[in-house]
Amino acid sequence: MSKIFALLQEFPTEEHVQGICKFQQGEATCRYLALNPEGLHCVKASILRETLDERVKDGDIRSRGDNCDGPLGVIIANKPELVGNSVKYTESMPSISETGTLRDILVESNMVHVVGDWPGDNYDRWFNEEYLEITVSPSAITFGAAGLGAFAGQMTIYL
Repeated sequence: MSKIFALLQEFPTEEHVQGICKFQQGEATCRYLALNPEGLHCVKASILRETLDERVKDGDIRSRGDNCDGPLGVIIANKPELVGNSVKYTESMPSISETGTLRDILVESNMVHVVGDWPGDNYDRWFNEEYLEITVSPSAITFGAAGLGAFAGQMTIYL
């Protein structure tokens, strides 16, 4: 199992939940902290982000915090483990599938830029952090637009 997969599986740790997410601290509590059958987890890089942001804007939820970068922060902090790995860009409209080598992951002005070395065309992609969905498996991390899958283009970094 890769180190980054293990870190993402453990995220957020109990220490993070208490210190950064500010669990059970009223409005300071992170709005992206959610409960599932396995316990507390972060939904910042999921399809739920937009809904939670709207609920905060409308005053519908008590937890209003946006306290860290979520899973993306874990990925950026461990980027050296990923650089040089195989990366695949897929899109279903039009049908594209291209494999290259990951060169960098940058976050600039609320945009995530996945940079690779590609054999042909340049398939580097920008993802708006507000609509970013990150899925993690033991073999890969995939970046895409929440709810759109390969239709809007996905970047998969193999572990």
